[in-house]
Amino acid sequence: MAIKSRICEIFGIKYPIFLAGMGGAANPALAAAVSNAGGLGVLGAAALRCLGGKIYSKLVFNNDEVFERAQTMGIKDKNTIYTTNDLASGDVMFSATGVTDGTMLKGVHYKNNIATTHSVVMRSKTNTVRHITANHDLNKKTIIK
Repeated sequence: MAIKSRICEIFGIKYPIFLAGMGGAANPALAAAVSNAGGLGVLGAAALRCLGGKIYSKLVFNNDEVFERAQTMGIKDKNTIYTTNDLASGDVMFSATGVTDGTMLKGVHYKNNIATTHSVVMRSKTNTVRHITANHDLNKKTIIK
């Protein structure tokens, strides 16, 4: 079942998946599956810009009808290789919060009535990387489990 949202409508995708899992979970099959489902590399490009890294990508169109739709949005050449700066230009900021434990961030952990989250906030202009550990008092906040 496709998800209906403005972001899906804008990008012409069925599911708002923007980046495959990273770290030990990622492999070529996972990257291909996310790409085939409509995944995009913009978030990865933003994070890489903040860390001084690089990414290159190319749009792949399933058929001429999809390419014609892309042309109405300004895509001119099927063979363009997009660079990190094409995908995330200017002064970029990136933030992420772990949901489950991973190689970059810990997931949400609960102890008594406290939920602890781990986040990262990065900025490309200064290459600043901030790690944030936050404790959320569940007596004062409602969360969905």
